[in-house]
Amino acid sequence: MRSQTAEPVGIKQWKRPRARRLNLLKLGAPRDRVKLASRSRKGAWRVSHIEIVRNALTNVWLEDQGLHSLETQWVNARYPQESTKPT
Repeated sequence: MRSQTAEPVGIKQWKRPRARRLNLLKLGAPRDRVKLASRSRKGAWRVSHIEIVRNALTNVWLEDQGLHSLETQWVNARYPQESTKPT
């Protein structure tokens, strides 16, 4: 279990190409394709749409880092579970 003070780490914190390359390799991205994402000077939003990054940063990994699914939160807010139904 992660401590309360730990912050999620992701592509936004990987500002330098070397950090992007090393972290994508740690996440299991293919070595020959990592340089396409790591050498880009585009911002985190644009880099997040590259296929290599999307495959490395899976939803499971993001949840393990402490991030919650916006889709799940929206569904829970839009369709709340009614505990008491009138009969």
